[in-house]
Amino acid sequence: MLPLALRFIRIIVLDIRLVLLSVVILVLLIGVAWAFGALWFDFPIPALRRALAAAFGLAAIGALAFVRPRWGARVGVAGLGKALKRIPFPNTIKYIFVFK
Repeated sequence: MLPLALRFIRIIVLDIRLVLLSVVILVLLIGVAWAFGALWFDFPIPALRRALAAAFGLAAIGALAFVRPRWGARVGVAGLGKALKRIPFPNTIKYIFVFK
């Protein structure tokens, strides 16, 4: 049986890991939602917007369900990030700059 202090430290470490994992999952979910919205509203070919957004959403759910948590997910996220960077930024939007 472990001493009381060592058990306490193990519990604290597990709690910290749980909090960090929760934060990482939340950030990833926000990123997936943002990418889904970007495809839905800003994809340059209007006829493909809904189909690509739906495919992305299903792929994200599939990755969550079927990809192993280590290298496969990292490769998928890196590949998706490279693919999303290729979408051109629309220069027709007029921005309001608050800070001058």
